[in-house]
Amino acid sequence: MILAIDAGNSRVKWGWYQRDGNGGGSWSSVASVSLIEFAASGDHVNPFSATHENPSRIIISNVAGEGAQQLLVNWTSIFDAEPQWLKASMQTCCVKNGYERPEQLGPDRWAALIAARALEPRRACLVVNAGTATTVDALSGEGEFLGGAIVPGVDLMRFVLHEHTGS
Repeated sequence: MILAIDAGNSRVKWGWYQRDGNGGGSWSSVASVSLIEFAASGDHVNPFSATHENPSRIIISNVAGEGAQQLLVNWTSIFDAEPQWLKASMQTCCVKNGYERPEQLGPDRWAALIAARALEPRRACLVVNAGTATTVDALSGEGEFLGGAIVPGVDLMRFVLHEHTGS
């Protein structure tokens, strides 16, 4: 069983993935809380321990900052598995990162590029994620990350337009 955690800009999401014998698997106990709720819970309630036993792997993507990272370290320390923190690198899983400093690419965007490459191993892809921020990243047919953009998400743009423009 794998515990996958994504600490994003406004929410923390997690789920448990169980592989089957046929090369696939299924998700269970998928959940999410706002980053504010996550931070406010402190060490009182561990959301990861309530639903499953010890995972064989823990994979974490964190763009929520050091406070969230410390909570994640504390909460996953009850398990035997050492968390694997996603970080962009020069090359992983047939995806090449062209950034001069590869670690500047967010782990969430890096994971999405790797997933796109796995789904479309020989085709160019445009990888779009729409959340608090909207990211658009280009991946060549050869697996080269060509660059991308980050813009405010739809809700954030709507709020800013409403608050800062005339009616």
